Amino acid sequence: MGSLVYDHVSTQEHAPTFSRGSDSEKHVGTRNRFDDTFSNVDESARRSKIVRTLQRARRARDLCFDSTLFADPAWDMLLELYASHLEQRRIAVSSLCAAAHVPATTALRWISKLEQDGLAVRRDDPNDGRRSWIELSFDGAEKMSRYFDMLPSGGVLR
Repeated sequence: MGSLVYDHVSTQEHAPTFSRGSDSEKHVGTRNRFDDTFSNVDESARRSKIVRTLQRARRARDLCFDSTLFADPAWDMLLELYASHLEQRRIAVSSLCAAAHVPATTALRWISKLEQDGLAVRRDDPNDGRRSWIELSFDGAEKMSRYFDMLPSGGVLR
């Protein structure tokens, strides 16, 4: 006779339901309010790895070609800000300048442009007047997520 197996549970329910099924049925986990939290963490970690891989690929390209041929500091900054957003860590303006691989004055101009366009938000560090933090704005994070969602296989690089 068959054993009890989990049936699919809607996201509104918090306990699995059971039905009769055969021992050969492998299925079916349950979904509850915690599953969405874990899947979001897993998705953020996966997406962060994709962004970091893309950043490494961009740096590897510089080994084969003149780095000024492909200079794109705004994109380098957006990638770094998005990775930091996914990893839930703050980044200092000075670190973002370094991530852009351009002179600091050029990087600061691009940061100002990202702020003007509503893609990034700069905040003074209340504990250290010499430092400012920068992060993607809500709109910036949404646009970066949308971009990576449009890539084949959710942005998987092969």
